[in-house]
Amino acid sequence: MKKLLSVMAIFFATTLIYSQSNMSDINSRGKKNDAQVVQHGNTNTSDIDQVGWYNKADVSQKGHLNNAVVDQIGSYFSYAKVTQVANRNSARQTQRDFYNIGKIDQDGKANEAVQNQSGANWYSWGGNKASIIQRGNSNRAVQVQNATRFGFTKNVASAEQHGKSNYTVQHQFGSGNNSAVDQRGEGHQAFEYQDGYANKSTTNQKGGGEDDEPELMTADEGSVTEAHESYVFQLGNGNVQMTDQKGNGNDAYTSQIGNRNTSTTKQTGHNVLSYTLQMGDGNIAYTEQAGNGSFSATSQFGDKNTSSTTQDSKSNESYVLQVGDENEQTTFQTGNSNESWEFQYGDENSATTEQHGHDGWSFIKQKGNDNEANVDQRGHLNWSLTMQCGNANEASVVQRGMENSSKIFQRGYGNTSDVVQHGGGGNGNGCGNGGGH
Repeated sequence: MKKLLSVMAIFFATTLIYSQSNMSDINSRGKKNDAQVVQHGNTNTSDIDQVGWYNKADVSQKGHLNNAVVDQIGSYFSYAKVTQVANRNSARQTQRDFYNIGKIDQDGKANEAVQNQSGANWYSWGGNKASIIQRGNSNRAVQVQNATRFGFTKNVASAEQHGKSNYTVQHQFGSGNNSAVDQRGEGHQAFEYQDGYANKSTTNQKGGGEDDEPELMTADEGSVTEAHESYVFQLGNGNVQMTDQKGNGNDAYTSQIGNRNTSTTKQTGHNVLSYTLQMGDGNIAYTEQAGNGSFSATSQFGDKNTSSTTQDSKSNESYVLQVGDENEQTTFQTGNSNESWEFQYGDENSATTEQHGHDGWSFIKQKGNDNEANVDQRGHLNWSLTMQCGNANEASVVQRGMENSSKIFQRGYGNTSDVVQHGGGGNGNGCGNGGGH
């Protein structure tokens, strides 16, 4: 009886150790291989290597200290997925060649997911798809898709993160690529890099945790309890970028170099900050920020630039610089400590600044052909300075209420100045010279 109990004790102990120390290693070559691994318990590790076409790898891990590595080489039309539930999850997937699909789904804390896809080229006319979904805190997601710059490789990368302190990096090389990042929770960071032609990037960040409810702020500070951050850098032609951030402590930086660029940044609420830089042809930048400590700076160099900045309430500031052809800029700010500068050098420039209420101050400088400047400020400490130098310039400033003051300097050809001010303190003046009206 003692001998039987001893054997049973050894058996159960061995079973317990085995369930808490799972390991898996699968190697397969050829076509249409299917590998599935399910691990429940602690300290799980899995490694799958597949060489060939139409292969499938599916790893599911539940427990602690999970680690999964999937490599698919020469893997046309292959599929790889890793699902991990627990803490300290780590997953890495590598797929080479094209028409592959890679998915990583992680639920827990301190998750890390890395996907690397390469091999799409000009004759494939179709790329790889990579997606990462992470739920929990301190998540890290990195996706790299490498392809030739010629032809439409059409790689797609998407990352979705729920929780706190999330970080996403997505790099895409090639043409016709699509990158999307969706982050919800607190302390987000997103970086997207695209090198190629006709690429598209979308970033969406929303704070407030699981229920998307923003945390309380003091009335004076508009303080940041949840931090958004987004970085986008694009090289090439026909790039499109959109950043949408809701919640507290928003940051967005967008940089585009190339032709036919479009950038849209929308941030709602609290400590928002945005920079947009565009170099090239046919650039359009639109920035909308609502609420609390807003700041926006937009710079455009090149042809056919258009920029529109809308900021609503609280400490608004906007600086826009345009150098090039057919530039057009509109800044609309409502309420509180408004400040707006607009610089334009080049051809057919037009600048419009509207500030409604509170401590507004506007400065417009135009230098070049066919310039037009309009400033409309309503209420409180308004003060405007407009300078124009060069062909067919027009300037109109309308200020209503409180401490209005305006100065206009015009020099060159066909200048017109019109200033209307109502009420308040010392009203200023306007002056122009040249062949004006």
